[in-house]
Amino acid sequence: MALDTAHVLTPPPELDISSAPYLGAAILDSLLRGERKLVLDFAGVQLVDSAGIGVLLSAERRVRSAGGELVVANVSDHVRDVFELTGVARSLTLA
Repeated sequence: MALDTAHVLTPPPELDISSAPYLGAAILDSLLRGERKLVLDFAGVQLVDSAGIGVLLSAERRVRSAGGELVVANVSDHVRDVFELTGVARSLTLA
């Protein structure tokens, strides 16, 4: 996917039980508006808990079933380690 043609969403620094539902809603809203190329810019994300992981996996399935693509970009080493340790990295497209 060409990242410059994608709709970019920026999650909060802590993607946790209190903020994850808002990201899920923003992704759904983007899909409803017809966006099919979505990039989550994780440059500022420092923490992802199980709720955040759940929203990411659900969003990946939803975007894919709509014929779209979801890319998680600018992932810090710490967050990438979390994705690797939990197996989430196998389900997400990381850039």
